[in-house]
Amino acid sequence: MKFHAIQHDVIPANASATEQCIEAIIAESFIAKGDFVVLPEMTTTGFSIDINAISQGDAVAWGCQISKQRGIWLQVGWANRHENRASNCVSICTPSGEILTTYEKVFTCNPFGENQVIDKGNSICIVEIEGRKICPLICYDLRFPELWRLATLAGAEVFTNSANWPIKRIYSWKALLVARAIENQAQVIGCNRIGHDDVAHWGGTSIAISEEGIILACATETEPECLSASFAKSSSESWRNEFKVLQDTDNSLLGKIQVTHVNA
Repeated sequence: MKFHAIQHDVIPANASATEQCIEAIIAESFIAKGDFVVLPEMTTTGFSIDINAISQGDAVAWGCQISKQRGIWLQVGWANRHENRASNCVSICTPSGEILTTYEKVFTCNPFGENQVIDKGNSICIVEIEGRKICPLICYDLRFPELWRLATLAGAEVFTNSANWPIKRIYSWKALLVARAIENQAQVIGCNRIGHDDVAHWGGTSIAISEEGIILACATETEPECLSASFAKSSSESWRNEFKVLQDTDNSLLGKIQVTHVNA
């Protein structure tokens, strides 16, 4: 199973047109049945604290339709609205077009005012697909290593991060993703959007990183594209067994979080 990150721009106030752009990138890319595709945070609307803007369309229904058409696993970002507030979510759609699981972002990006309209999640999920234990996370979660370590201790070996990360802090995006891979001896793929809107100039640079922190593939800051990488389970297992860093974790420093395990 290959992992892919599709970075794209968002067409303002037009979720349907944005979906068509994503579909075109998928159609032009070498994505096989059974592969895992990661899309950016709030995939079809882009990140915003405008509750009406992020509530457009039905990204999950669309994502399930695409995953079924292509026979792929698809991680799609969306806002789950409840009255005047929402949760910032990613859902994993199965090759049969169903929702396998949904993760709600634990760390809201309060420097952007996200907490004004978005409620924090309180759990992480570990999804097992073809023997790979995958943990989906969202954007600002990247800045909080304790969340990643708790996921690793719960069994995660691959992390899929959907983001809207500004270009002015794109160095931090790359450095933090590499750090999370090294710290957790985990394989990491981060998918970031491109383009400009009223919120920010977004930085692309979607990236795939090995369990030793080696950059396997990296996209541009500005172009729509599909980034691909092969993550071998044997590689992550071998490195964790050879250099047993995780055994020295002091669990008393980490706290706890609810963990949901889902088998595909």
